[in-house]
Amino acid sequence: MEKHFKIASQFSCPQTYLFNWHEQAGAFQRLIPPWKSVRVIDSDYRITNGSRTVFSIGIGLVSAKWEAIHQGYQYPERFIDVQKSGPFKSWEHQHLFSESPDGSLLTDDVTYKLPAGMVGEWLLSRKIEDDIEQMFKFRHHRTRNDLSRLADFSGQSMKIAISGCSGLIGSELRAFLLGGGHEVIRISRNPTDDPGEAYWDSVKGELDTTNLEGLDAFIHLAGENIAGKRWTTNQKLRLYNSRVDGTRKIAEALAKCAEPPKAFICASATGIYGDTGDQWVEEASVGSPDSFLASICRDWEGACEPLKSCSRVVHSRFGIVISPKGGALKNMLLPFKLGLGGKVGNGRQYWSWISLDDAVYSLARLIRDESFVGPVNIVSPQVLTNLEFTKILGRVLGRPTLFPIPALMARAAFGEMAEALLLCSCRVKPFKLQQGKFEFAYPELEGVLSDYLGKNKTVSKVATGVSQ
Repeated sequence: MEKHFKIASQFSCPQTYLFNWHEQAGAFQRLIPPWKSVRVIDSDYRITNGSRTVFSIGIGLVSAKWEAIHQGYQYPERFIDVQKSGPFKSWEHQHLFSESPDGSLLTDDVTYKLPAGMVGEWLLSRKIEDDIEQMFKFRHHRTRNDLSRLADFSGQSMKIAISGCSGLIGSELRAFLLGGGHEVIRISRNPTDDPGEAYWDSVKGELDTTNLEGLDAFIHLAGENIAGKRWTTNQKLRLYNSRVDGTRKIAEALAKCAEPPKAFICASATGIYGDTGDQWVEEASVGSPDSFLASICRDWEGACEPLKSCSRVVHSRFGIVISPKGGALKNMLLPFKLGLGGKVGNGRQYWSWISLDDAVYSLARLIRDESFVGPVNIVSPQVLTNLEFTKILGRVLGRPTLFPIPALMARAAFGEMAEALLLCSCRVKPFKLQQGKFEFAYPELEGVLSDYLGKNKTVSKVATGVSQ
């Protein structure tokens, strides 16, 4: 049985601008819903007739290979992708673009058939319909958010280098910037002759700056995962060397460029404030907590010193970055989905968080806005206790949160890391972002969790058109 889904959304930009964004290399990644496990196997990264994309998509505990062929390309009005092979019996997706009185209209028109005949219809129909609606609602929402932030660059194309492109934030930042037509140079740990890459020998601490002259910005996000392993003495040393020594070596190499980067934006963390209890802290807050995380953050920021005489240096102090693709939320999802989630310790500790999209949009603002210098807190204006965070996650997933993790158990399982990342209370205010009138895409946790986990309320039992 053939099924049909259609959604249309209004955008306050010209039709050609909207179409051009879909042609950029980063658009495909930005359109993947966060709750979907999708990996590109091979792609032309084009939408013209005959181009193809092969990717794997997670379906439950298994993955399926999907090959899509593009056809029906007609600039700037439409392109079509058709499933050549994949999980559906058939799939045709028309991307339609048209002018409207207030800008442009994007219409996604999908016709598909489920596999396995009547059995597939009986088992999968409602689930697939809901999933498709959630997916396209998310795609249109993110497209609107991305286009509005890219428009803030006022058509200026920038040359930007990013270390840590394979990480949670770096991969999305790169895709976002490519979507805006910016030149993005990836810092690679493998020797390369690609003009779009620069080699960083992390063992020797040497950076090849041949392709890094005249950068508008260098975004330094690379480093050993703070929460990757238990903090043994050796792991602490690896973390320190990766974050502090690595940053210093990169800063020294860039400072020697004939034309150093205009801006050097280096990752840091709200852990620099230590345990603040119920007290609010902002960028100007002073103090020298003696915890390992606070000390590594101080030295990490201090390692940028070689560039301060020639570049605008910004320390982006990230809170907990919310995404089901990685970080704290990814680790919490399984027990919470099983109904085994609960508060950590007494639940009264404050967790300062930021959505992955707002982390990307914040960095984009720091790149183009020269008024930002020094530390900038990358956190949402809504700061929650661990108990509040827990209850909201349970509510979005439709699960109880009755199984707390006692502080003693957390310390036994994670050691010193439990104090710094789970039990520490850090109530951080995004003072500089708010002073700069930064517009948060997700100012509240329930909104970002509903969007990122595909848990927004669907419009109807059957797939219908949705106008936004």
